[in-house]
Amino acid sequence: MLHQLLARKPIEPAGHVDAGEPVEGSLEGEAAVLACLYLFWQPFVEHWRIFVGWTLFGLVVYFGYGYRHSRLRAGLKDRRAQ
Repeated sequence: MLHQLLARKPIEPAGHVDAGEPVEGSLEGEAAVLACLYLFWQPFVEHWRIFVGWTLFGLVVYFGYGYRHSRLRAGLKDRRAQ
């Protein structure tokens, strides 16, 4: 009896679409990509300056933290002290 219950295919209501299945004729994904590209390529020079500034700041913090907390650097310090 358990085998029969497990082997049965569940009956789904008519018109049911799983979340993972694409809906035919839907342009929402393509429209979102085009909207993002449109906003990305806008010639707002000030926005680009801010973006580049924050990116450079983030890289300085990232590499500065990595340099100060490097295990390899700490090992070299220990060798020099001996």
